[in-house]
Amino acid sequence: MVADSGEVDVRAAERRMYIERELAITGQVSVSSLAAALAVSPVSIRRDLNVLVAQGVARRAYGRAIAVGRPGPTAGQGESTGGPEPLPSPRERRPARRSQAGAIGLIIPSTRYYYLRVLDGMKEAAAAARVPIAFANSGYSVAQEQEQIRRIIRRGVSALVVTPAQTPERDPSTYRLLQEQAVPVVLMERDGGDEFTDLDSVRSDHALGARLAFQRLADLGHRAVALVCAESTATAGWLQAGFDTKRPLFDTGRSEHLTIASAPEYEPAMQTRMDEILDRFASRGITGALVHSDVAAGVLAQRARERGVTIPAQLDLIAYDDEIAALADPPLDAIAPPKREVGRLALRLAVERSLEPATERSSQKVTVAPQLVLRAGRRDPGSR
Repeated sequence: MVADSGEVDVRAAERRMYIERELAITGQVSVSSLAAALAVSPVSIRRDLNVLVAQGVARRAYGRAIAVGRPGPTAGQGESTGGPEPLPSPRERRPARRSQAGAIGLIIPSTRYYYLRVLDGMKEAAAAARVPIAFANSGYSVAQEQEQIRRIIRRGVSALVVTPAQTPERDPSTYRLLQEQAVPVVLMERDGGDEFTDLDSVRSDHALGARLAFQRLADLGHRAVALVCAESTATAGWLQAGFDTKRPLFDTGRSEHLTIASAPEYEPAMQTRMDEILDRFASRGITGALVHSDVAAGVLAQRARERGVTIPAQLDLIAYDDEIAALADPPLDAIAPPKREVGRLALRLAVERSLEPATERSSQKVTVAPQLVLRAGRRDPGSR
């Protein structure tokens, strides 16, 4: 089957993004290694390189491409040498020129769902600042993210933007490693807490998001409510803090925090847990809930309908994240964290830090407010 032109264009764009990342990290790439890594023909790679050359990202050399601003191969250096020599450690390198930032290292735990929007904001800011991004995905592995931090630092970057897999309370080891780096570090969607106050951070104000949700439920007249979220996520603690602030608005004896696993929505364990939660709602008279994530909110809403519960008349659900809440049946109100803005601000702060002297620099803690998104068919305040 021949793919349509739209699919071909998307794949070519994804290949070029991959090549740009490799250029930012290694300084040069070979046609043969790229063809093998991306499972395409050398002809396709050459076409991709031609586009990047036209965009001023790379320049061509025999059998390879070199990042603009990087030195080319030395005399006698063939394609089988495995690329340039490793760059010296950050403590050995000369400080970056203050007039222009170099590559910004980026390590995040996922490239799907929530972080797709964060990446959109980072790419916009990087394009405006004319800086490359050296990117890595940790897959929520602490060991993997620490290895990636060391690798990207060895390659040479002006600053790091990192979303650690764990909070500092659960596992502080990555935060300690980041403290040791000679380049500026910006935590994204994380906070160093009291122990790592010297690390800059840019994050969504999730506690505020929870307060907005529970204030909405209080305004609608609900008396017994619940916070439903995966306990293992970094967001859970902030949601709990917001819930605790608004809990006096409700019947505290019946309102509670219920946990779910981070399992995919199609796993039997998740379906069983949703039935347990709905049973709990019925026994305690809970009529409203904030559910994180909105994938879980959609599953809970679907299971409630299957059991004959009308939404929102009998059960009012507010989804947290607002990735797919609009597609639920009926569409769910949601709290929408400022994902794109967080990415944009984190990249901008990293660039600014890379141009500043390291001495006498106070850390910045930037929080960005989420929004309450109300959708059609919802009940007016005071009608319950």
